[in-house]
Parts: sequence; structure tokens; C-alpha cells
Amino acid sequence: MCRMQSENEEEQKWDREADVVVVGSGGTGMAAAVEAADSRATVIVVEKGDHVGGLWIAAGGHAIMGATHVLARTGVEDNLESWYEDEMKECDYRAVPELVRTYVEQGPNTMLWMEKRLGLKWADHVAKTTGHRVNRGHYPAPSPDYTGGEGTIGRGISMIAVLLRAVNQQDTPVLLKHRMTRLLRPDPSGPVIGIDVDSEGTNLSIKAKRAVILASGGFTDNTQMCMAWDPRIGPDTYPNGGGPPGLPPYVENTGDALLAGLDIGAGLTDMSFVSFFPIRWGSKSYFVWEPRVWTVPPQGGTRTGLPLRGKGFQHVILVKNDGMRYINEAEGSGAGSGERWEQTFTTAYLNLKERPRNVWAITDADGAEELKWWLSLFQDPDPKKSPALYPDCVAVAQSIQELAGKMGIPGVNLTATVNRYNGFVDLGSDRDFGKPLPLYRISKPPFFGVKACMLRHTQPGGLRINTKAQVLDRADQMLTRGISIDQERVIPHLYAAGECAGFLGWRRTHGKLGHYVTFGRIAGRNAAGEKPWA
Repeated sequence: MCRMQSENEEEQKWDREADVVVVGSGGTGMAAAVEAADSRATVIVVEKGDHVGGLWIAAGGHAIMGATHVLARTGVEDNLESWYEDEMKECDYRAVPELVRTYVEQGPNTMLWMEKRLGLKWADHVAKTTGHRVNRGHYPAPSPDYTGGEGTIGRGISMIAVLLRAVNQQDTPVLLKHRMTRLLRPDPSGPVIGIDVDSEGTNLSIKAKRAVILASGGFTDNTQMCMAWDPRIGPDTYPNGGGPPGLPPYVENTGDALLAGLDIGAGLTDMSFVSFFPIRWGSKSYFVWEPRVWTVPPQGGTRTGLPLRGKGFQHVILVKNDGMRYINEAEGSGAGSGERWEQTFTTAYLNLKERPRNVWAITDADGAEELKWWLSLFQDPDPKKSPALYPDCVAVAQSIQELAGKMGIPGVNLTATVNRYNGFVDLGSDRDFGKPLPLYRISKPPFFGVKACMLRHTQPGGLRINTKAQVLDRADQMLTRGISIDQERVIPHLYAAGECAGFLGWRRTHGKLGHYVTFGRIAGRNAAGEKPWA
């Protein structure tokens, strides 16, 4: 992606310039832009999408933060050390300690900054967070002052709304449909001096007099890159930012920052744990955004796909390509949008040898009624509106044989599987997989099938950075002795934060928005403080 310039090449021509160039307009990039401008730097933000905010516009707005003023005013006792310990444990101690310590020490100030500098209100209700000894799940409060604040809590788009307001007040340009194609580092040991971008087919060069900040998200929409790190992931797992058929993707989380960084000598961290997989039943969409205008927040979470969780798994069987069961369905009882990817249920799916994987949940009329699978949705599936069902991911029929044909599964095998399972129901014991009671027969037409769609989401790995958010040169990975990240060499004038910069470890999947803003701010301040390279 990035080629080196030789000394014989003509002097670089610039189309635009600023002190600091920020790549990505999600909450990380916008926080960096605000801090850099507040530090008296000129700033340009480039965004490859056609809207500001990236995937933050569909985020739930969850920020795991400890020892905050919100906790104090609601009477919750907390301290930084216990928060640090909980973060490290929850990350299975794979997180970078220096970065977690920085996050913890500066996180409470980020909460105040978003409230006082940006005008974001924080809800007094703080949600329970897995692995933490006190509740630390902070959400924006409902407010008419920002988009997404109309419900019981604000959302990720609420944070984008207040950040965008600040960016606009600073007169910082946000260039939409500008995709970074390479980082410019003419001297392999020198500074990054700018970026090249593709603006709807036009190549432009943007000069960064002080620094470039990478905040362009992860790589989970890049199937080939995901497969490079985990071969089990393929085209039959779905990008979490994709749009309905006939529409372009809402967001391309394609790893641009990682690939560009690698081209100029950056290092990566914790890449083998590619992502966790929220599951959608009958839908390939993580969220629906229709109409696609800024004042209408996307609909995500339980608004895409049909409900199947908890005790609902007692009413279904799961079958794979050959029409045979392959798992105790109760293993999926905890498999919702917050499932960690390494759980038994998801791992069993990823380890299936068939490609493409074709896994369906099967039930009958009584089961569908219990699950609230409405017949009308099966008869007229529409990916463009909630629950965003895809025609090739739902099926209904009057016989098991007919249902199998619609799902692309051998009818003889599926009929035998259903009959065998019904025999176990009559016996009161699942002799194949030990599914616990109660078991329910699948015998009353019509019969229903919904496809399991695994969505690639929120990978933890990325560019190696230090506590100043500077990108580390991978040359120091050749050392035979271990040193702190703050002792490693950096790529001069290059910063990274957010999902393109890994640090929280393979098990920490949710509640990262507070961390992203915190390190975006760190990057913005430090980038603005660089001495101009020219």
C-alpha cells in the first residue's frame, strides 16, 4: 500500500495541509481532533464513508469506566486500583499493563471532559459489567440536546453528536468519501509527513506538518485479513457493518490503518484473536439504518434478527449442512449479542468442517409461538427494515421435507434427525448430546427454520502503541530482551488510537468507547505538541 520515495523523485506536491491529519471520524478520531484543535493545532479529518461517526453511530453507547464522578454522585465506592485489577483479570491478563494503567488513570477525567467540554450528560443508572466488582457501565443520559438521546438512555451516536458539534465550532473540516491509501514516510527512519487519499477516484496528498493520527477502526469487514489470522473465519461469517442487499456497506472496517502502518514498519499486537461473534438468527445485519439520515439513529441490538436466547433453545434443534444435529442446543443459552467468541457454542460453529457452513434452528408451530417468531415475517422478509430478515435466511413449510428444500439441506436426513429427536423427547433423555430437560417435540406444522449468521465484530488486536499513543516501530521486536513499550522506538509523527490500536486483550470485547475517547484525546494532545517536521 505504501511505497517509499527515492531521493531522485520530484518534491512531494500537496493538495491540502494541516498541522494534524486525523484518519477516521468515529469517536476516537473526533476526540483527537477536538483535543488537537484545543491545543492550537490546525486539523483535517478524513473519513472514507459518506457519513460522520463510523460504527459509533450504531453503538449502544456503553463505556466501562471506574472511579468516576458519576459513581461518586450515585454513592458507589470505587478506586483506580480495583478498576485496574478488574480490567487486567477480565482481559485474561493479555492486555498491555502500561496502556491499561494509562486508561485507568486518565479515564475519569475523560468522563468529566465529555460532560463539561462537550455537553454530554451521563445517566445516573450505571450498568453491571461482567468481571467487575462494582457496576461500571456508563451510558449517555437521555437529552434533547443531541441525536440518540430520545430514549431511556443515550447511545453511541449521542457521543458523535456532541463531538461533531465541537469540531464544527472549531471550523475543522471533515472530508467525507476520502479514503487513506497510504502513509507517506519518504525516509524509512524518518517521520510520517502526510497521507495519500482516494476521493471518489481522485488521488490527493494531504500534508501533516506535525503528525498523522490513525483512528480508522479495525479490520473485521476485511474477510481475507480475518482469514489470515484465523483460517476458520471465511465469507460465511458476515461483516458487522454491512448494509442490506442493493446498498453499499454502511462502514468498511477494512484494516486500512493496519495495512498502511505495516507498509512503513509498524508493529502489530494480539492479532490471532480476530473477533468475537454476535449471532443473528435469520439476519446478516448488525443494524438497520432506514431512512439513512443523521437525525434517525440506526437500529441495532435486538432489532435485527429473530429472538433466540436463554430458554428459547429448548424449543429448537440446530442442524448443519447435512441435516444432522451437531451440538447440545442449550450451549447457546447465553449466546446473545454480548457473547465472547471463545465460548463453546460459537467455537463449535467455527470448527465445522463444511464450507460454507449452513446452520439452522428448527422448530414447529408451537415452538414458533413460544419464541414469538411471527409467520408474517417469514412470508415477507425485508432486509431494509427491522428485524432485517433475509429471504435466504428464513424458511417456513408445511412439512419437514419441504422445509429442508428451502434451507438447502437433504430432506431425508432432516426428517430422520427430527424423528430421532422427537423419540428422545418421548424418552425424556437426549441420548446424542445430553440436552437438559424440558425437551419439546417438533411435530406441529407449519415448521420454521432460521439460519445462524455469525457476524465479525470488535477485534482486540491492532497497531502497537505506547502510553502516548505513538505507533511503535517493529524493529525493536528483534530485541532478545524484554523492554517496556515506552522504551521501544516509535515511528516519528505517527499516532494511533481506538479499534485500530490493540491493547485490551482478547477477551475484552464490549464497553470500549470510554477507552477509545481517552486514547483519542491522548493522541490529539501529543500530536499537536510535536514540532513541525518542515
